[in-house]
Amino acid sequence: MVEPHIAGLVDSNGRPVPERIATALGRLLPQLRRRFPALNDDMLLTRVLDECSEKLIRREADYGPIDRLHAFAWVTLRNVAISEMRRGYGRVLQASDHFRHDYARSTTHGVQSPQEVMERAVLWKEMLSALPWKERRVFVRKARGMSSAEIALDLRCSTSSVDTTLSRAKRRLRKLLAPSRPQMSLPTGP
Repeated sequence: MVEPHIAGLVDSNGRPVPERIATALGRLLPQLRRRFPALNDDMLLTRVLDECSEKLIRREADYGPIDRLHAFAWVTLRNVAISEMRRGYGRVLQASDHFRHDYARSTTHGVQSPQEVMERAVLWKEMLSALPWKERRVFVRKARGMSSAEIALDLRCSTSSVDTTLSRAKRRLRKLLAPSRPQMSLPTGP
């Protein structure tokens, strides 16, 4: 049976992805899921497969058929998945197992209950309230899809300052969302 994610792949012009590329991606999908378990979100997985298929189609259009398509497709797919997981949405999904499972469950069923919407809003508000004012300003703008350069222009600071502040905010949120780990006590001696 063909995976629904693979069967529905289309290129940028709306045409189905060439059969050999779709087949290669279909064969790599189980390996991708094992390597990146956080990609259980359908939206994220579809985005990764779309971007990868676009890259493969462009590569073949520019340079001709890819000799070792399976290997080339895996490297491309892995790189796209890594990039996607490094973006804010992917990192938040990775950070909290509870949040990830709730989100995957709610998107699988298609419609979110009012309780799920409210819980998500409360979680978002709590996450933002844990950030200092400067980090919150940068994080909210980034979450709305602004680039670092646009944020820097808006806040009248340098792009590197925006990136540093965003990195601190993400680190703080990962710590906040990480499952609590038991503290190990050091031996006190004989």
